[in-house]
Amino acid sequence: MKITVLANRDIASNFALNLLLKALSKHQVSVFLSSQVGQAKPLPSGLQQLKFAEQQLFNNIISPALTHQQGRRLTFAELNAYTQDPITELNDINSAQGLAIFKATQPDLVLTFAMA
Repeated sequence: MKITVLANRDIASNFALNLLLKALSKHQVSVFLSSQVGQAKPLPSGLQQLKFAEQQLFNNIISPALTHQQGRRLTFAELNAYTQDPITELNDINSAQGLAIFKATQPDLVLTFAMA
């Protein structure tokens, strides 16, 4: 089965993907992550802080600093071991290019999750 997962590049999505991808490893899984918070225009300081806390702090500072220990959550890069194609950033799935990238996975099932 071809499964496409759409998620945010944040702590909650990383946790969910750690639980999900290992269980789906017998399927062809493609994952697209959105790292965009809010609109493309400059973000208010509160959203900039949220983006740092949920994305940059975790993805760029904490995860790389952790030693590889059994039982710890895998980083997004390490989760590539459980996907058909490398996990890809896709911030505008509704654009013509984004839709073409999504359609190319030819999914039988689409899973999407994000923190509201």
